[in-house]
Amino acid sequence: MSIFIPKIFVSMKKCVIIHKVFYDKSKQWEVKHLNYLFQFAIIAIITFIGEILHFLLPLPIPASIYGLVILFVALCTKFIKLEQVENAADFFLAIMPVLFVPASVNLMTKWPVIKNNLLGLLLTCIISTIVVMTVTGLVAQKLMSNKEDPDHE
Repeated sequence: MSIFIPKIFVSMKKCVIIHKVFYDKSKQWEVKHLNYLFQFAIIAIITFIGEILHFLLPLPIPASIYGLVILFVALCTKFIKLEQVENAADFFLAIMPVLFVPASVNLMTKWPVIKNNLLGLLLTCIISTIVVMTVTGLVAQKLMSNKEDPDHE
């Protein structure tokens, strides 16, 4: 003997299940995006504090450097945990090449000025690249040798 269940109840049960699945996914979506907004807000507040310091202090230091130092100190002291800004920072790193496009286009409009100083600019770029690569390699080797040395404390 089978029990008769009207089709409308079966349809309603399917709708409830589908709604629950999509509702749970939308809540996850909301939490993820609110987390991004919170992380962007933290970075924006630190950037704003850097701007205020740049306005108040008579030093020739850009506001972005103040913000970087504040964020670095806050991360080192665990005032801000890495998880609180990590996703937003990864996003900024991912889109960083796009942020250089306006500066590159502006540089192309300055060709007459660049053309007169091309040799000096190229030498500066080549020498600074070699110096940065050398120093980075030496520091990396030193850090790696200290890590592999069991007697080093």
